Amino acid sequence: MDEDSITFGRMQDPGDCVSVRDVYDRCHDRLVVVLHGITGDLDEAEAAVREAFVRAVASGPRFWQVADPEGWLRAAAIRAHRTQRRHRTDGPTPTGRRPRTPLRKPEAVDPEVAFDLIEADGYARRRRRHSVAGALAVSVLVVAVFLTEGQQGSPDPGPSTAPSLVRPYPSPVPTTLGKGTYDLTPWGRLALDSGRVAERHARVVEAFPVARVTVPTGWRAWPGPSRLEGFGAWGAGTVVLFREEPDWRVGMLVASVTATARPGCTTRDTSTSSPAALLRALTDVPRLAVMSGPHRGVHAGRPAARLRLRELGRQLGCPDAALFETSQGYIDGSGGGSTYDAQILDVDGEPLLVWAGWTPRAPHSAVSEVRAMVDSLVLRDRGQP
Repeated sequence: MDEDSITFGRMQDPGDCVSVRDVYDRCHDRLVVVLHGITGDLDEAEAAVREAFVRAVASGPRFWQVADPEGWLRAAAIRAHRTQRRHRTDGPTPTGRRPRTPLRKPEAVDPEVAFDLIEADGYARRRRRHSVAGALAVSVLVVAVFLTEGQQGSPDPGPSTAPSLVRPYPSPVPTTLGKGTYDLTPWGRLALDSGRVAERHARVVEAFPVARVTVPTGWRAWPGPSRLEGFGAWGAGTVVLFREEPDWRVGMLVASVTATARPGCTTRDTSTSSPAALLRALTDVPRLAVMSGPHRGVHAGRPAARLRLRELGRQLGCPDAALFETSQGYIDGSGGGSTYDAQILDVDGEPLLVWAGWTPRAPHSAVSEVRAMVDSLVLRDRGQP
């Protein structure tokens, strides 16, 4: 669960980087043989390995720093296969497995798979997720608005009730938001993988209501309203933005969680979990300590469970592991000492995570504003004004 997210820090020297193309030339056929032993089907094995390389390209600098690229790709391919298998609609054969295609040597693998196409898909995915990834590592990919434990005196922007005054949320790029009320609608449209998994998850996400939130002055439009201070010039698509650690960051967003980290550098699939199961999974994320909760109540007219979490730092032995994965990308942490308020809303049996976070140096005023935005959350059915 370490691809498609961005960590802060100085970029590695390109001379020390791992070339995905070189790894592809060296390891592709061996990986297909390994996956064939797991899947029993050559087409499925090749599809899983292809997906692993797409994720490697999409992860950019993070893959360059991997000590064991082949092991990383093997684990990514196995995860991709398991996800595809869980969501496959045509099902296995009556015996429980698919027919096996003979494959015993790497020479049997089709040598005509074009890496250029894989590379293009990876770059395209990275561009789609770039803004999300930034919010992740910035620890601000906060899933819809969450109710946090009260801090008195926070401003209350108050949601607008007049449809004519509500603005559509702009594209998820780092642009300045004007003060006003916005519909946060693109929960499942930013970075869905292709195939049946995407189709199934898109149907789930489309069933969610639209999150309407009121934003004060001074916030920017990544996947959710966010603030990052201490960078320099702000602009979309610039790598230099991620080379320095910001002074502080705060943000919020709404999303559907598909997987969470768990001990042992493994992940737990939560794509079909109930709200209660997702709550348990979040309390088991190794880098997060529960500071308070769960507290049960109602938020935005839905049953909700609220947690306050504190990040402890990187998981020993898993330096690149993200906290969890959403329909929009992988959510990394902001670093040790960061605080996260998470609320899981029960939307007709489907869990919707509302996640907000801030680093230790974030000013009280910014934290108060993000909490006020969470409090302003209104859920409305799609198609209604």
